[in-house]
Amino acid sequence: MDEIKNQVMGDTRLNKRLSNILSNLSSDPKNSIPCANKTWAETFAAYRFIENDKVNFDSIMSGHKSATLERIKAQPVVLIPQDTTFLNFATNLESKEMGTLRRKETNQQLLHTSIAITPSRVTT
Repeated sequence: MDEIKNQVMGDTRLNKRLSNILSNLSSDPKNSIPCANKTWAETFAAYRFIENDKVNFDSIMSGHKSATLERIKAQPVVLIPQDTTFLNFATNLESKEMGTLRRKETNQQLLHTSIAITPSRVTT
């Protein structure tokens, strides 16, 4: 699998575990971790992987990032359009026994998405 060929997890066992997890989850992406794995041992191994201090977003994405850059370098021209979306998960909570007084709790995030494509519409 090209996406994990240059994976940098800091431990070859973690690289192998990530490969197994990705293989199991990619067969049916809507499945939960327990449903995607064939045995309880694989399920527990996936959860241990997630809880490992060496595992973080950057280490998980390192192989994908490297594979994407290799594909981009192989193309003469690559366009990378991006979009920014503002996600607002605000909720209004009514305070009990205080009439119409409301307190607003917010969870706001910016989502920056990009896609690399060639002028001939080949997704890299």
